Amino acid sequence: MTPDSAEVREERALVWAGAAMLVVFLVSLVFCARFIPPPAPSRSAEEIAEQYREHQGGIILASILMLVAGTLFAPFCAVISRLMRRIAGRPSALASTQFGCAVVNVVWFSMMAMFWMTAAYRTDRPPSEVQLFNDIGWLIMVVPTSAFIFQVLCLGVAILTDPRESPLVPRWVGYYNLWSATLYIPGMFSAFFMRGPIAWTGVASFYLEAVAFLLWLIVMTWVLLRTLTIRGPAPAVREQKLAAPTQPA
Repeated sequence: MTPDSAEVREERALVWAGAAMLVVFLVSLVFCARFIPPPAPSRSAEEIAEQYREHQGGIILASILMLVAGTLFAPFCAVISRLMRRIAGRPSALASTQFGCAVVNVVWFSMMAMFWMTAAYRTDRPPSEVQLFNDIGWLIMVVPTSAFIFQVLCLGVAILTDPRESPLVPRWVGYYNLWSATLYIPGMFSAFFMRGPIAWTGVASFYLEAVAFLLWLIVMTWVLLRTLTIRGPAPAVREQKLAAPTQPA
């Protein structure tokens, strides 16, 4: 691909969708919903309900923006899948699995936003119901990390198994993805805790996951933009050469 080809311009736009996703999500979470810091799971139902009444319009707007942000994750991951197929030099099951996990993450993202929107939709709702929808939304945000773990594991393995002498993607990026996958494990156990580092407001779950995802997005944006115009040699294919039949003298 040449640097100014239509294909490169198209993929570059899809890569920047990832950055747009991050901006939209942060604006919605921080400035619209006022969910930073997150509402602690130990807060009473009345306290949670009061927060939703006070910021009703902002939370509903934030939920709409989060639906947009979640959708922007899909084109970003589509470019990752294309990169993984380029690394393999053939149709890749790892690439398909990576994108399938990305779609699952988009679904989780959308469900989270819809539960928060539902909690804010009726200000006369009993506090216990508001608390219930709030709990579901935050647990969806923090707990179901297995899809993203599999996503980055597939990417890491694809990078590390590149058979080229000069890999299309630096091998440290593969190891980084494998290491990044481990950072999402604590959040899977947040449902056991209402306080402490593994609760959904905890350092080991919410903040560690948030920083890990931010760094992963930055690294992969750099990788994708860097490799768009690289035309490295195809992976070596081992071929068995058949001896030509000897011709009679």
